[in-house]
Amino acid sequence: MTTYVIGDIHGCFSALTCLFNKLTWTPQDTFVFLGDMIDRGENSKEVIDFILCLKKQVKVICLKGNHEVMLLKAAEGHQGVLSAWLTYGGVETLDSYQTNEDEEDWTMAIPQAHWIFFENLLPYYETVDYIFVHAGLDPFLPLKLQSENDLFWEHLHNGNIKAHQSGKTIIVGHTILKEGYVYDYGHTIMTDTAAFAGGWLSCYDLEQKVVHQANIQSQYRQTNPIKQST
Repeated sequence: MTTYVIGDIHGCFSALTCLFNKLTWTPQDTFVFLGDMIDRGENSKEVIDFILCLKKQVKVICLKGNHEVMLLKAAEGHQGVLSAWLTYGGVETLDSYQTNEDEEDWTMAIPQAHWIFFENLLPYYETVDYIFVHAGLDPFLPLKLQSENDLFWEHLHNGNIKAHQSGKTIIVGHTILKEGYVYDYGHTIMTDTAAFAGGWLSCYDLEQKVVHQANIQSQYRQTNPIKQST
């Protein structure tokens, strides 16, 4: 059984489908999506349709990213959130659902199955050896006491990449790695390789310790995580 961890997709459907065309997976495997499946890229709706279909074939764990947070809060009518979300890729997401913010109720253009999906996204996922989360964790706090800012918003840099008190390896997305390679700090693995910005969509095979990558031009490559020190 293999666990595949997929970083921020951001509506890059062609990269996602290219990736899956190259992977050799079975119904006994697990896919963990680290959030930010929507926004910025052109095909957020298609990405969610794909994941919903995949969930019928294999175990799929989907986490909430800051972009899903913005979408949900915008739909709830939180003041100022809609305009902020639109500037961070919400326009492209609404375009993929063939609607826009000027529609009287743009939320109706998004299928109910998609809203159920968004509302049930997990803040994190924990196994015996790993904790999967979109942005990161406060290293000194247990999971149940983590803030929304740490889970969904805080970017990692050398000053705040620390081992978590649990001793488990943390796997995150969110912080963009413009060089296009997954970073491995030993206690922390970073996977967002900027698919929407001309980079790569990364899928980390936890068993083989290799990274499968595809881009929006449907090019594929296999790389190794780059060892880093804090």
